Amino acid sequence: MEQSNGIQSATRRTYVTVWVGLLMLTGVTVSVAGMDLGQ
Repeated sequence: MEQSNGIQSATRRTYVTVWVGLLMLTGVTVSVAGMDLGQ
């Protein structure tokens, strides 16, 4: 039972890490889209 609890905790941590990574990637994309890029 303790083992599955540890796995669940690791899965949750991975989920949060991926979510934060996607959020940061979205922010970078919006920032780049807001630039003129030399036009």
